[in-house]
Amino acid sequence: MLKHARTDENVTTVDELVGPRKQESQNQTHRSTRQISEKMDLTHFVGLDNIPAWFLRIGAPFFAAPLSEIMNLSLSLSVVPKQWKLASILPIPKVTTPHFPSDYRPISNTSVISRILERIVVRDYIYPSLRTPPSP
Repeated sequence: MLKHARTDENVTTVDELVGPRKQESQNQTHRSTRQISEKMDLTHFVGLDNIPAWFLRIGAPFFAAPLSEIMNLSLSLSVVPKQWKLASILPIPKVTTPHFPSDYRPISNTSVISRILERIVVRDYIYPSLRTPPSP
């Protein structure tokens, strides 16, 4: 687990980088990570990190807290780990006998952890911003 982040010559703790967090919001994030992990569709492909969805689903009670800490840090610093951005593109045929490249649909196979983070961002940040109109 990430204990320190190095900045120039000084060693700064993660809490100093992202500021103090409220225990309530941490618990809420742990709960959301655990809930989303437990609801993951087990038929998804394994991402390039080779962590299958069933592994995270079964281990959700144990992995939710550390995963949510990493995800909170990622969101706070606006940095997504390189491993979470990697994907393999699978060409899936749109028609029964494809003859042209346009007969295929590209499907991105990303890591399960990045899909969990994506669902949290959409549910907690994007949907609420679309529901409330901007103030003049």
